[in-house]
Amino acid sequence: MEDKRKNTATEYTTSISIKPAPVSNHVLLFAFCASVNSACFGYDIGVSTNIGPLVKETFEMTNKELEWFIGSLQFVAMIGALASQVFSDLYGRRTTFVVAAFGIFNGLIIMAMAQDYNQLLVGRMIIGLGVGVGYSVRTKNIPVLTRPRFVVLTICLSP
Repeated sequence: MEDKRKNTATEYTTSISIKPAPVSNHVLLFAFCASVNSACFGYDIGVSTNIGPLVKETFEMTNKELEWFIGSLQFVAMIGALASQVFSDLYGRRTTFVVAAFGIFNGLIIMAMAQDYNQLLVGRMIIGLGVGVGYSVRTKNIPVLTRPRFVVLTICLSP
């Protein structure tokens, strides 16, 4: 016996036109904040190692204090990344990411206005916490906010 049913799936695929959805302002804001987060982290690593001798001289640091100044951001960023899951569960990913961005900004202000080593180190640690939380939360948000066909590409290209 011969099956005389038509394959209806192939008949309708050519007549459907799907327009891509416009990118919302929330997605653009999130992408901007994620980019600033990456830029701050990379910029900070490059600048802090080059200005180490100048900061050491200006704030009259010992070698140990300079090591803490340069390494504290990465150390506290690791703690922030580990704690980000708890924050995002309690307050939501978007709120956690916005607070992390404000933390980076406030840490930069504290460092710019620092009068001694302790203030400088506190500002640096606040920046590290914001960077760690921001990196972790933004990686969780990329698949949620990106169009399905671009998820893998966006995750692979995300620094």
